[in-house]
Order: sequence, then structure tokens, then C-alpha cells
Amino acid sequence: MSANTKPFLVRLVRYVIKNPRYSLERLSIIVGQKLRGLETYKNVRQADLNIPQSAEPVLYESSGNSFLVKTLKNLNITSNDSIIDFGCGKGGALIKMANFPFKKIVGVEYSEFLYKIAQKNIKKLKLHHIQLFQGDAAAFKDLDDINYVYLFNPFGLATLHPVLENIKKSLKNNPRDLTLIYKNAVHHQAVINSGLFKKINQFKGENADFFIYKTIPKS
Repeated sequence: MSANTKPFLVRLVRYVIKNPRYSLERLSIIVGQKLRGLETYKNVRQADLNIPQSAEPVLYESSGNSFLVKTLKNLNITSNDSIIDFGCGKGGALIKMANFPFKKIVGVEYSEFLYKIAQKNIKKLKLHHIQLFQGDAAAFKDLDDINYVYLFNPFGLATLHPVLENIKKSLKNNPRDLTLIYKNAVHHQAVINSGLFKKINQFKGENADFFIYKTIPKS
């Protein structure tokens, strides 16, 4: 065991003693990532994200765990599918998505701080088919070849509305079935009110469920 690893493990054990509800799965992932030089699980407050104070309040938390994997396994993903993660953070969910046969995986992150960590993680794992973009999700419009959208409650209505509008325009440009995976669906009603989607399923998450929506066929 290296000198750097030992203090980390001591701190980790102390944290677990103080936080007994911390899951064993998350604990094993953190240790495994530490040994491989990765980091996706440490929560980050808005004050540390280097984003404007006027931005919608956010708290970074990874959703890259077995619950996401189980959800994706229920979706019959094929090599013809492509997915985008709006608010991809440090890339935790993207890394799990890379275990599925998506032909294209895209991550969009507003915070430069989180984006740079995601870049480092993706480069470390040599996941060359993952594309990362740093910027405002509301301004990202390259969606015509995307048929899965993933959200882990990354932003409020001020951003969600234009994102949904961009999806609507993309579906007009290229009519197709599109699946929305929304964990911690705080703005479920806004998704329904968009007229684009209907909820078709729901899967259990560690601290919030995954809502699954499909586009409503045009009559």
C-alpha cells in the first residue's frame, strides 16, 4: 500500500463510521476509483462549481451506479442507439453508459470545474467514443442523431424548457422514437406539459427513482 493510499483509507473508514448509511457499493466504487486515479463520487456544492451566482441552484452528485446499470439493462439498447447526458458532471453516468453498445455517447456540462474532471476520467479509461462538451445545455442543439436523453435533475425550468424545445425541433427535423431517462424527476409535470413525452415506466434508484418517457407518436 502506498503512502498516499493509506491516509485516504483511514479518512474513508472514519467517514463510514460517522455515516453508517453510506452504501457498501458506493464505498467499493470510491476505493476502486481512488486506486485507478479516477474520481466521480465526491459531491460538489454550487459555490465550488465556478458558475455564475445567478445560475440555477445545483449540487453535483454522481448517478453512475448499479441502479443506473439496471435501468439501462431494461431498455434493450442496441448499436444503433446514441445517448446524451445533459449535466454530465464528472462523467460517472457516462462511464456506466460505455458498458452498453451505444454507438455514440455525449456529455454536456456547464461547469468548467466538473468538465475538466470528466475529461480526465474519460481519458484515463480511454473511452474514445464519448464526446464531451462544456457549455449551456440550453444552447446545445446537435441532437438529430440522438435517441436517448439522460437527466439527473441537472437544472431547473429556466434551462429545461429550452432543452425540451430543442428536442422538439430535432424531432421535427428527424422524426424518430426518443427515450428520456429522468432521475429525480423534479420537473415531471413540465416534461408532460411539453406534449412530447408520456411516462411509460419507473425504476428504483439509490435515492431517487428513474422515470422513463417515450415520445408520443404523431397521429
